[in-house]
Amino acid sequence: MYDYWRRAYTVIDGIEALLDQDRTKAVIELCEYALRRVEQAIELVDDSDGSMGELLDRLQDIHLTACKAAKPDPQALAKRLFDWELHGDWDTFRDAVLTYAEVLGDKGLKHYRELAEAAWAAVPTLGPGDGNPDRYRRFNIKHIMETLAQAGGGLDELIAVKQRDLSSSYTFLEIAQACRQAGAEDRALAWAEKGLAGSPRRRLHGGPVARTGQAAGKAAPARRNLDLSTPGRPLRRAH
Repeated sequence: MYDYWRRAYTVIDGIEALLDQDRTKAVIELCEYALRRVEQAIELVDDSDGSMGELLDRLQDIHLTACKAAKPDPQALAKRLFDWELHGDWDTFRDAVLTYAEVLGDKGLKHYRELAEAAWAAVPTLGPGDGNPDRYRRFNIKHIMETLAQAGGGLDELIAVKQRDLSSSYTFLEIAQACRQAGAEDRALAWAEKGLAGSPRRRLHGGPVARTGQAAGKAAPARRNLDLSTPGRPLRRAH
């Protein structure tokens, strides 16, 4: 494992050195090739110490630096970043719409959003009690859409994304928290109460929603027994 990491790190040193030789387009291609190889290698090694993740992080940093210098075609770059973020298993280029905003510019960001919205349109709406058989892939596109909403769409767009999947009562808490953070206390309380109504035998964790209710003078419903266990993100494959 250490031998692979050391050899890979040396190769990455060589790729980074090309930045000083004004070979930024080659650096972009080499970084993307190396990222794929490291991702493949993670499948075969024990990365409990995070060493392989360090290689991925460094390659992404170099890739971003090269893109800023080379200014590649924004639409082509947007598609590659989107495809990687949508289908990847290792968080490579995660939150690309934020990290690469300057490089993509208006044209690239528009194309990235178009790709995301097309993929999102194929995702079915889930209501309380519905099953979610493809949770991991759904998570990726949902995260992309949430990032787009947070980047410029505002609260209404974020709520529209989140409420496409109300199969977990935790989503109601997430929406209530987002409303509260945006200063929309009444909307936060309304979403908390929807969650309470949908899961009467569970206890809502104390905190943001309970405080929202108190601030609005309507804390009693938000203090009923509603246990919103946090499902969190689907586990990435073990390194």
